[in-house]
Amino acid sequence: MRVDQFLLLQFGSAVVLLVICFWGLLWRKKLRHRKLCLLCLLTLGGMGYNGYCIYNCLWWKRHLTMEAKTQFVCDQKIRSEDYSEDFEEICNVVEKYYKLAERKGISLKTLRENCRQEILQAKNNTEYVRVLQKYFAALKNLHSFPIYAYYGALARAEWRCDSLYVTESLLTLPVRAGDRILSIDGKEATVWRDSMMQYVSASTDKARYKSTAWWVFSSYTDSIRRLGLSRGDSVFHVEVPLSREGEKQIQQYNEIYAWKEEKKNVATHQKRGRKEKDPGLEMLALHDFEENTLTRFIVQFCRVRNSRRIILDLTDNAGGWVADAERIATLFLKKPYQGKHLIEPLPQAYQGELYVMINSGTCSAAEYLACILKESGSAILVGEETAGDFGTKVLTFCTEHGTYFRLGAELPKPTLGGTPTEGAGLLPDFPVEERCSEPFRETIRRSTVVLILKKMIREKEKERNKS
Repeated sequence: MRVDQFLLLQFGSAVVLLVICFWGLLWRKKLRHRKLCLLCLLTLGGMGYNGYCIYNCLWWKRHLTMEAKTQFVCDQKIRSEDYSEDFEEICNVVEKYYKLAERKGISLKTLRENCRQEILQAKNNTEYVRVLQKYFAALKNLHSFPIYAYYGALARAEWRCDSLYVTESLLTLPVRAGDRILSIDGKEATVWRDSMMQYVSASTDKARYKSTAWWVFSSYTDSIRRLGLSRGDSVFHVEVPLSREGEKQIQQYNEIYAWKEEKKNVATHQKRGRKEKDPGLEMLALHDFEENTLTRFIVQFCRVRNSRRIILDLTDNAGGWVADAERIATLFLKKPYQGKHLIEPLPQAYQGELYVMINSGTCSAAEYLACILKESGSAILVGEETAGDFGTKVLTFCTEHGTYFRLGAELPKPTLGGTPTEGAGLLPDFPVEERCSEPFRETIRRSTVVLILKKMIREKEKERNKS
């Protein structure tokens, strides 16, 4: 039931209660004193319950849809003497609504006491926010974290076989894709990773370890990174500035990259279309759930829906709205899927073989999408275990001092197929091992193509044997 429908019903019930109350006053002589008092009590109780339901509904709607103000740590207007009060307000919210603590064996009171000592020693916003990051990371939930704008650079890194590599770089500095990162801010890469894990919010240890790579070229508090790099036989050091405009630049880059990929795919599809009427294999990528991305994805899907095989790339997709995941699922489902509600395939849904690429960066709504496709028998998953968090209801809060944070509230339930929705990742049908020689996404893609080719060979051999 939508919120507006609920409020309309509650308003109607309040009118009915008021009419009953008014009727009782008109007939008070016939009802006598005792019956009249009982009627008044029932009416007041009904109105109180009605008001509580309305308040509760509006409260949930507010925190489910609240837009967080993304401010830089140094720009938050909070005095050092207010850190303790602000932290206590956060702890009160977490202890009231974070239902996963007991299941994960977390003592929220002990956590509060441990962090309180560090809060008292914090002298500025940077020190205060670092304690907040540690507090939320200790909750072991991907959707629970403080919200701040971050400094960033146009580069990415990833862990492969316990080594850290640059995967993309648009920097004018001598930082290139394929460079191995030996040290960060004077710390050896694995030592830096181990120290960073206490600040990263994630539901599984593997997701936390892999997520530290994102912080190499981004930070809430630091505006520069000092990297030790290795390329071939040479070792060198470079200072990478992290810009306030980094987040915006990354978003713009992603838009341009997605546009170029779409243009490339269209050209490839048209070229194949001239050669063969029934294309054998197509690639679709969905790396986020932004509105523009979804629109482009659906347009691209319409071009390739007649292909015999499709590879859907969900690697490093951080998710978005659940409704968007269900919307994409209707394009690929072979049969209806019973989630929180029944999801049915569209008449024009894809009918060929579907292979979905996943990794530890596949989380939230993207993880939910992969789960729907796997449990419905609509897809084969290839890659590694996902992040392990797509079942919590995410609420946004703001303290009186302007600290925004998100919290994975309520206890998540397993899917009807028995898949855990929090604390354990979605397992692939065909696991893929990392290679130091290339980005993991490329390794998964190659493995998926090899898997398809092997299946095609087996099918041809069966046809030959029959003939």
